[in-house]
Amino acid sequence: MTCILREVAAGRKNLYISIFLAAVFGIVDYIFLKSLPDWKISFNPVTITFLLFAFTRCGLWVIYRVIRWRANQNSPDLYRFPIWILLVLNLMVSGLGFYGLYVEPSQVTTTYIEINAPGLSRPIRIVQLSDLHIVRTSRREELLPGIIAEVDPDMIVMTGDYINKAHRNDQYTQIDLKQLLNQLHAPLGVYAVNGNVESPGWMEHVFSGTGVTVLDNQVAEIAELGGNFTIIGLSDAYWPTVEKNFLNTMDQVDPGGFTLLLTHAPEIVYSAAEMEIDLYLAGHTHGGQVRAPLIGALFTNSRYGKRFEMGLYKVKDMHLFVSRGLGFAGGKAPQLRFLALPEVVVIDLLP
Repeated sequence: MTCILREVAAGRKNLYISIFLAAVFGIVDYIFLKSLPDWKISFNPVTITFLLFAFTRCGLWVIYRVIRWRANQNSPDLYRFPIWILLVLNLMVSGLGFYGLYVEPSQVTTTYIEINAPGLSRPIRIVQLSDLHIVRTSRREELLPGIIAEVDPDMIVMTGDYINKAHRNDQYTQIDLKQLLNQLHAPLGVYAVNGNVESPGWMEHVFSGTGVTVLDNQVAEIAELGGNFTIIGLSDAYWPTVEKNFLNTMDQVDPGGFTLLLTHAPEIVYSAAEMEIDLYLAGHTHGGQVRAPLIGALFTNSRYGKRFEMGLYKVKDMHLFVSRGLGFAGGKAPQLRFLALPEVVVIDLLP
């Protein structure tokens, strides 16, 4: 009888400790998430992310209780399944959360690629920016002008989704975006196409006075390169419309020169390869934004799934580069990155 009472008392004590740990971690989670805007990391409401943490921690607690119950059923000697295991698991969740929400989002990387470009008279360095998803100026936007100045590009191109969808009409978001755009300069120009967040008309309004050339199903020939370099900028929409716009816009392109295609997503890659585009730059996938070791992107929001999730691809004679972008998917989704570092792309075209 005494042993049974001791076991019951030990079980209650264990339960009380579990509840105490849950309360402590819950408070810490909430304080941490509320502090992210102060650290200039992310600016979305904390509710969804907090619930994700709470759900994960509750799941760990349930698993722990089941294992403890099973251990007691199979062998009373294992009844005292140590509470520190639950503590360690919760600390691991905190560590992964801190990395994905605080560390990785502010670690802007620079990806260098080289592409042979027959027909060019000299090397051309292009910087690609994609998927900024600005809400307010964050560490990423503060770092960008310095990173770009250091690599000294001939041209800057941007492939859509400049603000968080929920803040599309927020005047302060627009002001912060415009301040960033005013810091972008390159000898051969700065060119941009819209993403699935903003329309070309919205861009013409917000980008006015910044020196950025907005391409709305248009073609731009770079006069400084003797008309031997053509940029094709497509407005983003559902992929059948993009493909139709692409085929119509190609009527404006003179054959023979180097062709650079800018559009938000890699949805018309095979049509572009058939039309002998030389370089296709896109974003949209965020590289999955959350990636699993050995598996890669868990979700890309592309009709091709994981086939073109991020990085450099060769399709026929065409090069495709899909950028991981810089910001987070819009809406109320948790604003974290895991194994998908924010990215500035530097492309060296070599004659």
